[in-house]
Amino acid sequence: MNKNAKKITTLLMTCTLLTGGVALSTGCDKDPEFNLKLETGIVGEVSLQPGESISLLASRDDNNTSAVISYVITEGSEYATINNGILMVAINAPVDTVIKVQAVSDDVKSNEITIKVIAVKEIELKTSSSVGVSVERNQEIELTTTYKNTTEIVSDITYRITSGSSYATISNNKLIINNDAMAGAQITIIAESPITSSNTLTFIVDVPEVENKYVVIPDSKNVTIDST
Repeated sequence: MNKNAKKITTLLMTCTLLTGGVALSTGCDKDPEFNLKLETGIVGEVSLQPGESISLLASRDDNNTSAVISYVITEGSEYATINNGILMVAINAPVDTVIKVQAVSDDVKSNEITIKVIAVKEIELKTSSSVGVSVERNQEIELTTTYKNTTEIVSDITYRITSGSSYATISNNKLIINNDAMAGAQITIIAESPITSSNTLTFIVDVPEVENKYVVIPDSKNVTIDST
């Protein structure tokens, strides 16, 4: 065997060992032709509740817009899924679960993003402070939902009448009492997000009693006049 053949054999052996994960030499390593960066749009630690999702954005610095970029969950894959660049935390993910995700393109790997699962935050259904338990026909009541003990508005909320739906409707985040709602009728509502539900609020329809008024007409008997 000549000297050139020995050199080729040695190089092939070194590369095979490197491919197998044994770093004996960097002789056959090749620097990537581009860098791959993964972002979420959130600065600092990423914390998500069970059932919440976050958008992943990976970019290459070689301006190759046609390159295929895929996402891989490197840790906690049993508690998360990725679909069209959206990472969704499973509804049954335990608190303090760690989920790690990475982007891959042409065998080049990006930085890793770590996501920590936090406890589901309580939410609170509210109305204006001027609204009491008693409501009137045709009254419109503004509804808001915040995280408990905060003023932060919760997005992606659905309002639902759990009792007394024949006496009111909900439209554009307002509870609207029907004009024919029965006096004394109770209406109970709740706010629901995809992962939790709020406290309930109950209202009672108050219909003012009709007053009778008397007018004395000369040379005639008392006549009862309906105030309406």
